Amino acid sequence: MPRGGAGGFMAPLSREEMFFDRSRFEQQLVVAFGGRIAEKRLTGTISSGASNDLKQATGLAEEVGPSMTGTGGEEFVAWGSDSGPVFLGGEISRRKDFSEETARELEAQVSAILSSAYETTQQVIDENWTAVQGVAEALLQRETVDGQLIQEAYDRARAGSSPQDIADWIVGETVATEKRLEAAEQAAREKEAAEQEKRQADVDLRKPIEKRPTAEGSSS
Repeated sequence: MPRGGAGGFMAPLSREEMFFDRSRFEQQLVVAFGGRIAEKRLTGTISSGASNDLKQATGLAEEVGPSMTGTGGEEFVAWGSDSGPVFLGGEISRRKDFSEETARELEAQVSAILSSAYETTQQVIDENWTAVQGVAEALLQRETVDGQLIQEAYDRARAGSSPQDIADWIVGETVATEKRLEAAEQAAREKEAAEQEKRQADVDLRKPIEKRPTAEGSSS
């Protein structure tokens, strides 16, 4: 479902990492390409919906790709600077610390990195298309799906479940989870209300009993 300027998004919940290795870098590229490839397989064409994902993938490959993957045998060289991307487009003409030939080599390396990641993503989508369809259908009904349910959906797909079975299971689990949470919240509210009532009763018991004034002319 649309969220702000995005038509929808995936939010990773893993802990923040200061450093990541080559495998992690390649996985990030696969994630970035997932939406575009799934869209193309489903509709037979592509739209501007995944344009930001492609920009992120290209930027990541330009920033750390050649040095991290050791392309060209130069894994000891840190290409780039803190000023931003330097490999493609007009930025090349403003850099004076490497030649145009090196710039062309880096551009070719970045293109090769992206091409490899794109092919890997295509394979992942093809192998898990049943799960993709099931999760997509569930998202249309519930808008948000937890990552643990998505992982289970892939396991169910590998076990032979159909997309509709997977979607129905996800929706059922999501509804059940929401009901459990609502019940827990209601129980917590009732417990708090009971405790508040008990505290008030204790306060009332500790209050001194006020003596009523004796009527005039009456004997005590």
